[in-house]
Amino acid sequence: MDEQTVPMEKEIDDISDILNLLNLDSNEEKKEEIIDEEGEEEKLSEENESIEYEEEEETEETESIQEDNVPKRGSFKIRSESMGLTKVKDSLLYEDDDSIVVYKTLYDAYPIIPEEDENKVQSLSEVPLMSLYIRNKRVNGSPFLYCGTVSTSYKFVGNQIFIDKILDVLREKEIDIRWSSKKFNGDMSMIYAKIGIGNQININRVGDVTPIIEMINSYNRTRKQILRFGISINKNNKIVSLPFTIGSMILSSRHLIGSTTFISEGIDKYVEWFSGSIESFITINLEKEVEEEKFNKIIYVLKNIQKKSEKEIKNILFGGRNENDVQVTNWDLFVAICMYTSKVKNFNTLDLFTNVAERVLIFPENMKNVLRKGK
Repeated sequence: MDEQTVPMEKEIDDISDILNLLNLDSNEEKKEEIIDEEGEEEKLSEENESIEYEEEEETEETESIQEDNVPKRGSFKIRSESMGLTKVKDSLLYEDDDSIVVYKTLYDAYPIIPEEDENKVQSLSEVPLMSLYIRNKRVNGSPFLYCGTVSTSYKFVGNQIFIDKILDVLREKEIDIRWSSKKFNGDMSMIYAKIGIGNQININRVGDVTPIIEMINSYNRTRKQILRFGISINKNNKIVSLPFTIGSMILSSRHLIGSTTFISEGIDKYVEWFSGSIESFITINLEKEVEEEKFNKIIYVLKNIQKKSEKEIKNILFGGRNENDVQVTNWDLFVAICMYTSKVKNFNTLDLFTNVAERVLIFPENMKNVLRKGK
């Protein structure tokens, strides 16, 4: 495949740039859809496909269905115990095997001096913000790092609380747990955790394919709690996996502390689809050759996300052979991108690569419906 020049006006730094550059055919193009906590689909425009979410506003309807053991209103401190935090003086503490998380109360910079007595200084008043500090327990002697602030209306969910809830659902359903992994960002404020589940299927020309669940969580509001499904393959004795962003489930504290019906139904539908349709899904993409123009656009996008990706991905695909002598399918390119992204450490960069890899594939309608909870 000969490389062609693709015009580009700016560097790639968000999902909308990827969509605009790839300009996929209408039958393959899709917008990311996220299923919110009420089970409804919220279409995200290309302009709004952001990695950061605003704090959700509770309505009377959402308040009425909150679990009794989760306070509906009140400050972070009042709700702290129900969220798994421990009060220590003016701080709130959470600890698991990976990190120690501390939220500290913030105060006004200047004291309030009453008009009637200028010599008397009142105590500093609290502001509706908490500062966040995290220590990495995986590294001996690691200091606490400042990781930003959150509002006192923030809904905290501990990483292990999130993971344990999903594991509990899987055990209740007697679904096999094959493997698990965790990936953190530099200051430990965000986690991408994956679990390989269920029965793996061996597919000719591909190998062992396993369904996965990915959990995303953050302690500084850069992500809400997100659950999404995907696949992993055993490639040269190395697990290569990719979650599908289409149909991602945004969870709330009531899903993780109270009833698990919403989570349970999503897992049921995906496992059922995987058992009956994964082979045909992969076959469709194994048989579809990537057109040269589309291939060059994708490679151009990838190298502008991370320059060295072009060389490494082409090496995975061609292994030193002449590009014109190799037929590259959707599946080949998808796997090559996934193998490369397994080494990407920056989460924002990882999100960009994930979106490109996903858009290489053809998704049958029945798969889209399952990922969108069949709606």
